[in-house]
Amino acid sequence: GDERKHDMKKMQWVVDDSKMPVEVLEPSELYLDDGSINPRSLTVRNGFAEAAFGTLVPGDIVQFPRYGFVRVDSPGKCVLAHS
Repeated sequence: GDERKHDMKKMQWVVDDSKMPVEVLEPSELYLDDGSINPRSLTVRNGFAEAAFGTLVPGDIVQFPRYGFVRVDSPGKCVLAHS
């Protein structure tokens, strides 16, 4: 089985003078098994990335180590594409 801990906090070092704030949207199932709307269908995570993240353009896909692949939506904002 899958023994990864998806809700476990992860840490990656970023040099303080070359970081930028980043917001990652993590979508999940919109509906629960009973057909009701999942109140946790979208999780927003905030953190930091290397300043080079700011040079990416919408649609670019990059990997955040120990987190997953994200697709850039706008400066400083991205969506988790695959973990």
